[in-house]
Amino acid sequence: MALNLTDLRYDRPGVYWGSVAILLLGAALASFFVLPANDFFRALGITEAQTRAHALKNAGYWYSRSLIHASSKDLAFEVKYGNVVRFDGEAVITSIPEGERFEEVPLHFADVVVKSPQLADQAVRDARFKNARFEIYDQDKSVVWIDGKPLNITLIEIGAADPDPTPPTNIVDLAFASYYWAQLKGD
Repeated sequence: MALNLTDLRYDRPGVYWGSVAILLLGAALASFFVLPANDFFRALGITEAQTRAHALKNAGYWYSRSLIHASSKDLAFEVKYGNVVRFDGEAVITSIPEGERFEEVPLHFADVVVKSPQLADQAVRDARFKNARFEIYDQDKSVVWIDGKPLNITLIEIGAADPDPTPPTNIVDLAFASYYWAQLKGD
């Protein structure tokens, strides 16, 4: 016995109207996310709402990852300041002050797997010689913060890298989640 929409409408009106409401809500939400970022929509606040909605989605993703990966409670990291210089295909070459001079130190991006060295190199070149903060753990793994945003996230956003499917700890997941929570709050 086949059930068509007309039968559903009269036999089960709650299911029918609930389905219609869900479809309309889904269509409205989808159209909300495809609105262009122009001056008119910025003035109405729609572009900011889109940005916050994306930040909420990303914050939820990274926070949920932090819950399923190994805890970083006992893991200490070292903070250094300097600049990124270039990407050599495996590691980002940084310029970090050691004493009275700068030394080039190779660091690996923490908890990301680089899949496009060319795109990664371009992202590093775009951030070249900007002030950077390096949160270094495990001797050479680093979250590279530039202008309040992890460069590691930029690599994921532009398609140069993927999140590590089995990171050693959740420290980077927590850092990424905190960045997106701050973006959601408008900081």
